Amino acid sequence: MSLTMSEAFPSKYWRPADLPKPVLLHIKLVTMETIGQPGKQERKPIMYFTRPDGGEVTKSLPMNVTNGRAVQKLYGDNLAGWEGKPIVLYSTTVDVRGEQKEAIRLRAPKRNGGAAQEAPVPAPDDDMDGDSIPF
Repeated sequence: MSLTMSEAFPSKYWRPADLPKPVLLHIKLVTMETIGQPGKQERKPIMYFTRPDGGEVTKSLPMNVTNGRAVQKLYGDNLAGWEGKPIVLYSTTVDVRGEQKEAIRLRAPKRNGGAAQEAPVPAPDDDMDGDSIPF
């Protein structure tokens, strides 16, 4: 069995590699937290999620301005008003100072008849949390 870097170094935060397909989740809550390495710490809003069936999702998402504005446009300025709302996480390539980088973006779920359907987030026993060792 082969081992990937994301399996060797699991993260509590969503990474673009975690999203080979768009994933439909519901916003559980957004809190302000201090994240980062000592000396490079910053306070950021962190978004937590549930699966559409109400089940827990172990990974959260540190928000950036781009994603914050996308959700603000959908659900308004009050972060508490975002709770329970559906949101799709997806991976895309963005230009950062002339360099192409993988990033996570947020959007509203597609309406019925959309070209691509969102994949449900795997249940916790599908090892998304990275707690088991694959060897």
